[in-house]
Amino acid sequence: MGQWRSRFNGRIILLSVAILSFSISAIAAGPDCSDINGWATQLTANSLNDFGIDRHNIDFDKTQTSLILSEKLNKSEVAIILQREIAKAEKDKILSDKHEFDDIYLSHPIYRQMYHVTFINKSRDKLNFITTTLASDDECSIGIENIYQISKEIQKYQYCQLELLKYSIYVAIKRSLT
Repeated sequence: MGQWRSRFNGRIILLSVAILSFSISAIAAGPDCSDINGWATQLTANSLNDFGIDRHNIDFDKTQTSLILSEKLNKSEVAIILQREIAKAEKDKILSDKHEFDDIYLSHPIYRQMYHVTFINKSRDKLNFITTTLASDDECSIGIENIYQISKEIQKYQYCQLELLKYSIYVAIKRSLT
């Protein structure tokens, strides 16, 4: 019994070290732009109205931002983003040269970064967001991908789970009647 427990503990420790190493290497890639005046925080703050949140009710001094993940994009991922930016600029008629973005996207490694941004409102409620941005070694503000308010995403998830549960109960009842 003691030998089995020792092997099990050894595997748990090895697994924990592997996960920790992966986490550290994922965060080590690219810049950490989690400053309160950083790109991710400011983008999220500027988007509060889109989530129905009045900026005047936020205590910005208590804002916290932390880098969750930073991954270096491969060339094909960067090419897709570059094509998307070119198409958007052409649609908005602001592109004079198709190679205008080359210096931004092709001269440095590009990282997709995920930040956890927490605002505190005047009622002391926490408003949590996940913001995904693009950055390079030199520049935090290459692009924005998504901003999600965590509580709204959880509500959507819980609603979907509830609907799935209702459907499962309906199917079970229907099967029991036949």
